[in-house]
Amino acid sequence: MFLRKLPKQSWLGLVLVSVLGTADPALSQSQNDHVVVLGEDSDEGAVKRDDEVYGRVISVIQNALAEAGFVAIDEQLLSAKLGLQFRTDVRRQDFIVPLQAANTTDDPTVQSRLAFVFSVVPIMQDMSMTRHLKVRIRGEIYDLATLRMMRSSEVESPKPKILPQDAAICNEVCVKDAVGDQARQLASLLSADLINKINELNAEQSTFSVFKLSLAGFDRMTVIQLSKALADSPEILASEVLTDQDGRRVYSVTTTKDVGYLEEVVAGILLDAGFDGTRLQTSLSSDGLNVDLVDGSPGVGQSAVMKIEIGGDGLSSSDLRKLSGLLMDAFGADSVSLDGSTDTFRAFSVQTDSSLLEIETNLADMMDKAGYAEAAYDLALGDKSAKVTILQAAGSETSVELMDLKDKADATKVQQRLKDLGLLDGTVDGAWGKGSNRALEKFKAANVDLPDDSVWDIATQTALFGS
Repeated sequence: MFLRKLPKQSWLGLVLVSVLGTADPALSQSQNDHVVVLGEDSDEGAVKRDDEVYGRVISVIQNALAEAGFVAIDEQLLSAKLGLQFRTDVRRQDFIVPLQAANTTDDPTVQSRLAFVFSVVPIMQDMSMTRHLKVRIRGEIYDLATLRMMRSSEVESPKPKILPQDAAICNEVCVKDAVGDQARQLASLLSADLINKINELNAEQSTFSVFKLSLAGFDRMTVIQLSKALADSPEILASEVLTDQDGRRVYSVTTTKDVGYLEEVVAGILLDAGFDGTRLQTSLSSDGLNVDLVDGSPGVGQSAVMKIEIGGDGLSSSDLRKLSGLLMDAFGADSVSLDGSTDTFRAFSVQTDSSLLEIETNLADMMDKAGYAEAAYDLALGDKSAKVTILQAAGSETSVELMDLKDKADATKVQQRLKDLGLLDGTVDGAWGKGSNRALEKFKAANVDLPDDSVWDIATQTALFGS
């Protein structure tokens, strides 16, 4: 099943269409007026989503949507009908993904195409004798078929509420009530803006289809580069990661073309990246495209040559000899031959019928036996090659210092890495600006272990450089 936006119809009036083009009128009707409305607390400083202030805001939004002809689907109804449960302190991406069940369900009482997810953020400024309180409510409208963010909305108190500085006069309960009062007043402005933005979406008249793209057997860098290439394809409107587990990454891809076009685009990208077409196994289904990099070599029981490089700056010749011996132990001495060497690296030709996953596991086990922690080396794995770069001496303690993006040298290194991945469109000049931030956002969006933002931290640095 896939969703198609039909011309000359309301955006919210989308119907669930099968590959043969049939539709269920009941689903079309329910999608026409349902909007999921939920509070969440992933924003820094946001009130926890189990606080009653969210109930106050949702109540105002529900009434405003009802007057405009829409039905707000709240958390209680989603829990009762679909069994969905929502916790506090959850990443926004992990919070949004389960909501897709409201789009795919056959229950007409909750089936929805849009969701509005918002947070309430109090802003307190301490003065000498008083405290000045403002409240900001910001949210995003998501298309639940694609999990694509379509619009954002934000309102803030025009004037601060003055509260006593002395906690004995105005304690936590007093502050909480003040936040609730301001949030309830802002909810009317938020509702009006929300309805306007829904109507904007309602007025759009483009046609598109939504498919699932499932990838298995590819290394992380290949997947990131594929994501970038998809984003640059003129007929691909959006691609979002749905799940990433057990070696399979699933995307929701929005395109103006059919699934055959998606197959051609993905195959072209992978072939351009150097993958052997005989190892790309594709299959079309009713809801999208599956692409698997076949385990093993070009054929079952047949072997292929894998080029493996091992080395690193400062690595001694004795360490290189030790790693060379372990490589022969891992793949068999008769299957490994020296292909070349420099002062810091040795290249080997390895005859193997192992899958990429097995090769990666063998190399990781080899490094563990040599005494290298996972953070002490970088393992880059391609279709027919692998490179192990030693970053720290065996047995050394890992001590990672965060690079400073305000420092030109550090910024240059980060920009160059993003450029190498095809994510940075601008020049590598050591001046960190909007273009560099956008490239960083693309990298983090393609990495499910990182939040979808442009924040530079140790986790992001480790993911980008592998150390």
